[in-house]
Amino acid sequence: MAEFNAIQQRAIQIEQSKSSSINFYLVIVAATIAGIPGVLSLVPAEAVRLVLIAMFSFIFAVGLLTLDHSVNQAVNIIRLYRRAGKIRRFFLTQASDIKVYLPFEASDSLPHINLPSSLAYRGAEVTVFAINIASVAVISAVIFSFASWLWAIIAALAAAGMTWQLQRLYFRKKLQRFEQKAKRSIIFPETME
Repeated sequence: MAEFNAIQQRAIQIEQSKSSSINFYLVIVAATIAGIPGVLSLVPAEAVRLVLIAMFSFIFAVGLLTLDHSVNQAVNIIRLYRRAGKIRRFFLTQASDIKVYLPFEASDSLPHINLPSSLAYRGAEVTVFAINIASVAVISAVIFSFASWLWAIIAALAAAGMTWQLQRLYFRKKLQRFEQKAKRSIIFPETME
């Protein structure tokens, strides 16, 4: 039981750490955006575009790192939940009449790491995902604003769509890799009847 409680406590700690890192990222984003008017008032007009590109590139880079870290932490939490399932399975084999009292499956195959939805991320990952998309859209709009605002809007929309798909593809592949690796270590794929 002590091991089971330790696993549950560790999962809670990782979840809190994940939440803290995303909150810190949101503070960085807010501070960077809030600082834009002040910074732009200090630079010559020719440098405004470069400053905007640099600031939103910074937000995007930190966002990618935060999102990657958050997804890794979510996978670690799932691994811990699966280990807790193994412990539940042990107790279920010792006393099968406790099955009706178990709140979760007594197996190590659930919860799934790679969910079928395109927004399968847990928690605030979707917020970071959206900020990354907005950052790339702003960068593209600033780059193409020299031509016209119509081209800037078209470039921003195209970049947003491309960023959405590339992030989704990257994290889908990453989650699939974790799921395949986890499947090789499943001992109790389903509950006992």
